[in-house]
Amino acid sequence: MWRRLYLVVKKNKLLTSQINTAKSNIKTKNETYITYNHVIYQGLDNLAEKKGEIRR
Repeated sequence: MWRRLYLVVKKNKLLTSQINTAKSNIKTKNETYITYNHVIYQGLDNLAEKKGEIRR
């Protein structure tokens, strides 16, 4: 999952700090954070899918 995430992030030039924050938020097991980050990851997955980087 992280490899895929970094691939998309690199392509879209997001800040590394944003990704690290998302990763640490998930580790807290806080429902609000998990929901928030799920939206981020889903968005990144959708971007990658459009660019043909993810095969479902």
